[in-house]
Amino acid sequence: MNYIAEDTKSKKIKKLALMLQNLDVNIYIYGDEGVGKTFLANFISNGIIIENFDNLKSFPKTDKRIIAIGSKPLSTNLKEKFDITIEIYLESLQNRPKDLKEFINYFILEAKKELKLKDDFKVNVDISKNLNSLKREIYKSALCKIDTKREMIKILETYFDEHYNDSSYNEELKLFDEAIIKSLQKKYKSKLQIAKYLKINRATLSKKVEEIENKLN
Repeated sequence: MNYIAEDTKSKKIKKLALMLQNLDVNIYIYGDEGVGKTFLANFISNGIIIENFDNLKSFPKTDKRIIAIGSKPLSTNLKEKFDITIEIYLESLQNRPKDLKEFINYFILEAKKELKLKDDFKVNVDISKNLNSLKREIYKSALCKIDTKREMIKILETYFDEHYNDSSYNEELKLFDEAIIKSLQKKYKSKLQIAKYLKINRATLSKKVEEIENKLN
């Protein structure tokens, strides 16, 4: 497993992580959502990974070394109780510009491979949730590059193969209603224009819009 580290602080963390792969010490990794805490924990690998460690009410019992993950620094009591000797803080992507550039390239290549795209595409960069939002926006940009409905249907088929749950047929259709209506609301100013485009009456459209707004609230 490769660990992306181009910024100076990230390179130091990677160097430390390589050392920790062979040391039997307990570790705590913390930082904001999506900064790569779990990825770093898996890179270190040799240990039991415990997520949301700083918010747990009860803790698993284990004789093996732990790699704990959280969002904020640990109290002295917790560090002493679990013999945590190494703390690693991961900064947000906005403070890691060289890492960000590498992650953008990585996710673009990953999206092109998974979606079988040959051409490059314009990327919308969103790091409000760090890697989580970055990856999501890049994949959305990649999906917009698909130019045939047949290709999109194949992607949706793969998605439902992996994610379909016990929801009803009508519930799944409402997701498509929501996507189409939100898209048209950006294009047209009035419900009348949207209703004409969709070839449905205005009352039906109003009902769908109301359902979407209630869902969001």
